Amino acid sequence: VATLQRLAAAAITLTPLLTFYAPLFYTDTPAVALSLTALRLARAGRHGPSAAAAAAAATVRQTSAVWHVYAAGGAAVADAARLAARRAPASAYASAAAAYGPHCVVAAAYAAFLIANGGRLALGGAGAADHGVTAHWAMVAYAAAAWAASAAPLAARHAVGWAAAVGRARGGRAAAVGAAAVAAATSVAAAAVRWGTHIHPYVAADNRHYAFYFARRVLGVRARRAATVPVYGVAAALAIAAVVAPTWGAPAARRRRPAAAAGRWVAAAHVALLAAAVVAVLVPTPLMEGRYLGPPVVFWGVAAARAEVRAAAARRRRGGRRGAGAVVDAGVAVDGDADADGRSAVAASTRAYAATVVYLLVVNAGLWWVFLERPFPRPPDAHMPADTSPGRFML
Repeated sequence: VATLQRLAAAAITLTPLLTFYAPLFYTDTPAVALSLTALRLARAGRHGPSAAAAAAAATVRQTSAVWHVYAAGGAAVADAARLAARRAPASAYASAAAAYGPHCVVAAAYAAFLIANGGRLALGGAGAADHGVTAHWAMVAYAAAAWAASAAPLAARHAVGWAAAVGRARGGRAAAVGAAAVAAATSVAAAAVRWGTHIHPYVAADNRHYAFYFARRVLGVRARRAATVPVYGVAAALAIAAVVAPTWGAPAARRRRPAAAAGRWVAAAHVALLAAAVVAVLVPTPLMEGRYLGPPVVFWGVAAARAEVRAAAARRRRGGRRGAGAVVDAGVAVDGDADADGRSAVAASTRAYAATVVYLLVVNAGLWWVFLERPFPRPPDAHMPADTSPGRFML
């Protein structure tokens, strides 16, 4: 499990949509680092430092306030579930709620900022005109594809796992659930692309970014834009599977204890919070650039890794406690064969993350090679007429 944790952390760190911009001094990387710090501290119950880290992140990138809500909300859901499991009195809930005071103070500061800034998220006079709020629903579809592309071996593992489940069951429930998930995700993606595609003038004018070519050669041609919809649908279904399958993958009939069912619903609440945060961050964003997709992809990767690690730890505990006959741990009945399956699943997760790390090292090397070794002539920008440096391809 420790090896799986380290590999998952390495894979998240190597996400190109984040790491590519770090040496270029974009603010997205420090904002994500601070937001992840806030998330970790909130889950540890250290709400004062968590709120301070979240406030610092929002100072760097204003949309980090959404990740603050996600961090505090997820911690609150977990605290409420623990109290409910213990059947704690009302006074315990009040005491737990009081610990979230620092988050409320920072939230009030966010509201004061919005009022003082005329209701705009962006700072500066140009922010209102150039970065105004839009209904850019297609960004969510792009983020699903970006996650699948940045975690291709892990996404492939879930696809293969679903296919294997279908084969073992000869169709049945696994096939129905998978087909329904892909169909629903594809339908949502089709609606998002049809009514939520937005090509910002900056994207259409800046030929340094890969988004420029995607917008011109794919989004600008109706048939090609429609052809991407199934890709988004499959990617979204796999992204959901990555955060849901490790917790909900055990057959429901083998869940024996109420605590296990409660844990699954808490996990579902976390996924719902994460999805809401992704939508809240991406949909109002007018620009389609890789760096705007980075934070949602990273946070989704953290959620997927956390689900994998927790499932692996549960399997390891069950394996360590097995004895003669069936064993029940964490609400799941386990026998010798199931224990062997558990060890196999942990090994498969570890191999998938190891492959993801190698894959991302290659991808990052390729992106940087193109950036450094394939410059192209480009006229100076209007706001920087003295800059005659060549253009370089960027995410």
